[in-house]
Amino acid sequence: MKFKFSLQATIAIATGAVIAQSAILSPISRLNLNVAPAIAAKKPAKPNSNMVFPTAGTKTKQGSNVERAKEAMFRDGDYIKAKQYLDAALITEPNEPLTYAMSTLYPFSAGDYERVKDYGEKTVKAAEKLTKTNAMRGNLYQGVGLAILAAYEMKKANGGALGALSKLQQVFEFIDKAKKLEPNNSELNLIKGYMDLLLAVNVPFSDTNQAIEQLQGAQPRYLALRGMYIGHRDLKQYDKAKIAIDAALKLAPPKSPS
Repeated sequence: MKFKFSLQATIAIATGAVIAQSAILSPISRLNLNVAPAIAAKKPAKPNSNMVFPTAGTKTKQGSNVERAKEAMFRDGDYIKAKQYLDAALITEPNEPLTYAMSTLYPFSAGDYERVKDYGEKTVKAAEKLTKTNAMRGNLYQGVGLAILAAYEMKKANGGALGALSKLQQVFEFIDKAKKLEPNNSELNLIKGYMDLLLAVNVPFSDTNQAIEQLQGAQPRYLALRGMYIGHRDLKQYDKAKIAIDAALKLAPPKSPS
């Protein structure tokens, strides 16, 4: 049972660091996932003036809607706005694997695991294509997509750890490939750092210090610092934990409840 929980927690972080992060950090960042099931049941939002739709051929940093979705979700804890941007990103950035990986949060939280499977498969396919132009990110998100599919195996009817475990092995293989290509990449360090952190928290003999070290080079900083806070807290290094969370809150102050 202990292993099953750690496996699910690792998968959750790999798919965007949302589910587990929100559960762990809700007293600090005031994030609330109770809204997610209701949001997931809605049809994709219609485009509005706040959504960015690049013209054909325009190159953006991971796509403007995906970037805005990341900020709304991770920095601001605004899951409604994040979903609006992700719905737009499904149109404007269909080749960006992070579009599908982040979108997984909503059906996962609502218990719609067939949609989780669909997003996982689309994450893998988009990542396979991306490998031709960006091998590091392509391998990284093939791992993330397989982690989503492992979560589906855990949650589907008559599911279990066996099917998920075989996929999880592939997850680490792809992430190791990504690390060999760009060991200091900040996006890689964030995802791998959170995975290492949750393994350290839930699996015996795992190394929390290694996870903290991985997060040192991760971006965005407010998210990396939150992970470092958890690691130092669990090591009972409370002075370092306070420094990390104070720095995180300066970068992304908690929103007042509306």
